[in-house]
Amino acid sequence: MKWLKINWAIVVLVLWNSAIAQIPANKELQQQLSGKSKFSDFWFVVTNYYQQKDYLHNPKLYAEFKKWNRWAWWESKHLDENGNMINSNQRIYDEIKQIEIRKQNNKINGVESNSGTWNLIGPQNLNSGIARVDRLAFHPTNASIIYAGTPASGLWKTEDGGNNWQPLNAYTPSLGVSGIVVDPQNPNELYVLTGDGDSFANGGLVYTRSSIGILKSTDGGLTWFKLSGILPSTSNPFYGFKLLQLPDFTNVLLAATSKGLFRSTDFGKNWSRCTGTSNTNIFDIEVKPGNSATIYASDLFGVYISNDYGSSFTYFSSFSQQPSNFTQRSSLAVTAASPNTVFVNFGGQFSNGSESLLYRSDNSGGLFTLISTVHQPTTAYMCAFTVSPQNVNFIMQGALSMIYSTNGGSNFNFGADIHADVHDLVYNNGVLYAACDGGVYRSNNNGANWTYLSNGLAATQYYHMSGTQLNDNAIIGGTQDNGYIRRSNTAIFSLTGGGDGFSGKFLNNSSDTYIYSINAGVFKHVISTNNFTTLFVGGNNVNNQNFFFPALEVHPTNNDILYAGFIDSLRRSTNGGSTWTALAGGGGSSGFGFSGGLAVSPQNPDRLYIANGNTLRRSDNLGTTQTTISGNPGWTGVTGNITDITCRPNDADEVWVTFSGFTGTKVLYSSNAGATWVNFTGSLPNLPVYCIAYTSSGDAYIGTDNGVYVMTFNMNDWTPFYNNLPNIPVTDLFVNETDGSIKAATFGRGIWQSDLYSNCAAYLFPLTGAVQGRRFYQATNTILSQQQMNGNMGNELRYRSPVQIRLTNGFRASEGSYLHAVIGACGQGVFNKTKEDSIRKKATDSLPAKNKPFSNTIKIPDTEEEK
Repeated sequence: MKWLKINWAIVVLVLWNSAIAQIPANKELQQQLSGKSKFSDFWFVVTNYYQQKDYLHNPKLYAEFKKWNRWAWWESKHLDENGNMINSNQRIYDEIKQIEIRKQNNKINGVESNSGTWNLIGPQNLNSGIARVDRLAFHPTNASIIYAGTPASGLWKTEDGGNNWQPLNAYTPSLGVSGIVVDPQNPNELYVLTGDGDSFANGGLVYTRSSIGILKSTDGGLTWFKLSGILPSTSNPFYGFKLLQLPDFTNVLLAATSKGLFRSTDFGKNWSRCTGTSNTNIFDIEVKPGNSATIYASDLFGVYISNDYGSSFTYFSSFSQQPSNFTQRSSLAVTAASPNTVFVNFGGQFSNGSESLLYRSDNSGGLFTLISTVHQPTTAYMCAFTVSPQNVNFIMQGALSMIYSTNGGSNFNFGADIHADVHDLVYNNGVLYAACDGGVYRSNNNGANWTYLSNGLAATQYYHMSGTQLNDNAIIGGTQDNGYIRRSNTAIFSLTGGGDGFSGKFLNNSSDTYIYSINAGVFKHVISTNNFTTLFVGGNNVNNQNFFFPALEVHPTNNDILYAGFIDSLRRSTNGGSTWTALAGGGGSSGFGFSGGLAVSPQNPDRLYIANGNTLRRSDNLGTTQTTISGNPGWTGVTGNITDITCRPNDADEVWVTFSGFTGTKVLYSSNAGATWVNFTGSLPNLPVYCIAYTSSGDAYIGTDNGVYVMTFNMNDWTPFYNNLPNIPVTDLFVNETDGSIKAATFGRGIWQSDLYSNCAAYLFPLTGAVQGRRFYQATNTILSQQQMNGNMGNELRYRSPVQIRLTNGFRASEGSYLHAVIGACGQGVFNKTKEDSIRKKATDSLPAKNKPFSNTIKIPDTEEEK
């Protein structure tokens, strides 16, 4: 076999951290968790701790425990074969890297579907609460150009002051952005520090994405490449907090990370640790206004000060009232109104509850004085604060609510609120901007009023999503940080309720009424009347477990019969949710919400499939009695937890089950209601599978950490189905057979839609135009292409035909992109091992000059003799 290669070295680096980043500051819980590596043991201790502390009647503990549940939702899907918590970041990185290596070595060949036609459908235009944003940056001369960094969907840009946003790296790996730099001397040069530092700083209570270092663009964000440097490696996960460039010496960059403060003097090419240690969280850095020689950095307990452009630092930690071991975050602020003044704010859970300690120095860090101790409902992000560039005494601080001081911090007042959890507060040209869990806000009057600026910022993180065959426009879904979101008869999405939304289902024969879960509660909403009903509030008789994130189902012919799966048991209501009965089906530390779930059969309405942890049960009488069907013949190689179950709409005996983890079985199928099982893992990447959808015609779709795959009734293996879909985990799928469409909920890029899989076209020619992202084309005969692809990180173009593939005059693939052409039949699996010829070639080997089109036609051999 022959390979033609276009710079395959850009490997998909979807990095996720599954081990707890750091144990929360609570010493009692820390001692109880010490030495526990198995998730089930770990989670049992956590749930018991909060139950015994009566978290339901303590808002602070309730908020903490909800975040623990976020963490558990992610963690339970990324364990090793023994149920231990591991560095899933590295496992995912290694697996995707191995896929590319195996392709390069001709051991397996990528087979792609030409039928995916994914397009974003939203939400893009919520009035509030669309997505979490962690960092903001600004063009040095054009105030209308703003950059926003998110924890799950990379970097976004607006060119009209925030009225509309576009993703800059939609097809690069899905990375958390913790620092953004726009070169003041050359605004087309952008730097991004990756790694979700804010989640890491939150005590490890939520999943966190570790860093792969610094990404750089030299063309305003059109294309990106990774700087090598010597920042901590991905094998030793680290997290970013802030990136800074010296205004007078733009060759000098500083990166605040969980492994100390790093410095580069050559525009990011090489890095070295300039202060702190491999165990030091450097949360913030600032430059003294008008003097780049003086630099401040802060950790949990003090301030580092440099007077030589960062070459060396001294440490100041002698405060009049010392920050304690309960400090969770620190931040700094300086102002051109008083260049010698520097503020440092330490926040966390202190002896008197949630508070922050604010210190001020008026001699460039020579002496710090405690200005105030601020008590307010808060989170670990409470340290976001800034000082007016015109008035050193005006301070704005953000947490769950906004507070401000007009007297240098001596006392604070509550200001106009925005969405909770403020991550960044920045002045630009005298205008104040805020980044928070709900998006981006602007204030022209120092926070007295705020304007929401998040139209088009489609970065919502979905746990689950559902729809109805009656109305393709009707969509409901639960999200992290931004509650439960719906869309009815228009393209407009609306917020149903705040908190952490999770599961939801439309009632039988309705596109107007649905049930849904937020945090620990179950609710019902009628869209036409906007009527809300509370059906269940978790907390009673929980048997030392918890009620967060229940999985929900609705009987397919009787709307009075509802199901809710909690950790302690399956619960059923036969009167529309007025009362509930606890049935069997619970047990195990993973819970219905974290893994497993429920599936009812439209063809046999009394049949219910019940998954919890790695146990699957079936009931043929509405859940009253249940039979364990996991472990039956064929149920082999299962090492992970069940992530989803579904049955064929027109055959209750056909059931599919998907699994988490990095080893063993990923998909099982039964045609006889679980009496026996067939392993349909095939040649899927060794990554967790989140969800599955099954059609009446026998076609199955799954959502994974690297996109959607399909297996039609006539296929014998899975085929990628992610044309134009961003590089991001797909957490839920919904097929509308009436309209011939499929929707995918993503954890960071909202909801996308595609036509269902279709057979290969006979001919594809000519294919023209510029392409970005991952594009895949298959035909049963000739493919002729004149397409152009730039060298952006993440751009991949693949062709597959059993006859011939011709790249004609006008075709262009720039260095840094990826081209893969395969002679082979359509729809024959992810990595078909039959005899095929394929070609891969570096763009520089085939082009007269960089970025110029091919001057000749490349024809792949089309007969066995030529092969």
